[in-house]
Amino acid sequence: MSRSWWLRFGLLVFFIVVAFVHVIPTVGNLDLETTKFPFKKKVNLGLDLQGGLYMVYGVDFKRVYKDSLERSVDSFRNELEKEGVRSTVGQINQDIEEDPKILVQFENANSTKFDAALEKQNFTLRRIEPGSGGVVVGLARDYRLLIKENTLNQSVQVVRNRIDEFGVTEPSITTKGDNRVVVELPGVKDIERAKALVGRTARLEFKMVNTNARIDLVSLVANLEKEKGISFKEGQKFSDYIVAINEAAKGKIPEDSQILFERLPGQNIPFLLHSKVELTGSELTDAPLVLIKCSNARLLLFN
Repeated sequence: MSRSWWLRFGLLVFFIVVAFVHVIPTVGNLDLETTKFPFKKKVNLGLDLQGGLYMVYGVDFKRVYKDSLERSVDSFRNELEKEGVRSTVGQINQDIEEDPKILVQFENANSTKFDAALEKQNFTLRRIEPGSGGVVVGLARDYRLLIKENTLNQSVQVVRNRIDEFGVTEPSITTKGDNRVVVELPGVKDIERAKALVGRTARLEFKMVNTNARIDLVSLVANLEKEKGISFKEGQKFSDYIVAINEAAKGKIPEDSQILFERLPGQNIPFLLHSKVELTGSELTDAPLVLIKCSNARLLLFN
């Protein structure tokens, strides 16, 4: 046999040996922490080979658009107030998922001032049709597309951060269509824990503290816990505790307010906040600037 044949045969044997060495930790299911085998890396098997968890999540754009429209209308009404125009809003159309509407009516202005204020909101709002003493508005189409894109990207990033915390090797997190997030977690054994971790709602909201109400919240919360038998124990959902406290506090705090807590080691400090959301995480574009302006702010937890 020629020398070149032996050379090719030798290379073939070499690659077979290398491949065999690489699959031994995986096939033999070796403990990489204690084994003396020189090669300490396993082949990452996909979902089809080792099983795991496959989940598809949908984004609730109906709520996203509704909240965005309400905040944009609030900004519009603030512009009207600067012009001395009082305004009221009608009920939001809950039936149209992709294009909710709100009727904005003015009480003491001509249409010129109204149109000028609406023009300043032309990136976020569009005029749909005239209304009785006002106008029906909805989200501008380009703004709605931007909201959808940002929401999907944020959803993927939030899920990815949670999966990194879970410690899954080579997860797959992708978007599907225009309102789905697909999650593949190869090798996951604790299915319920993974579903609870990934499926938990994530939403950053900024609300104003109600400084007008003179209420001793510490005493109020303590009395509610005693009277209603409400308590929180580690391992339980803190959100369930907050819902119970606010339900029991109805009639004892202003209707437009809610009780949330700053959680510290060994104690939960209550705060009375306005229920209205002033800002969400999707609207933050300069985090350092926000942190400077909110240097005295506190993180109040719901979940």
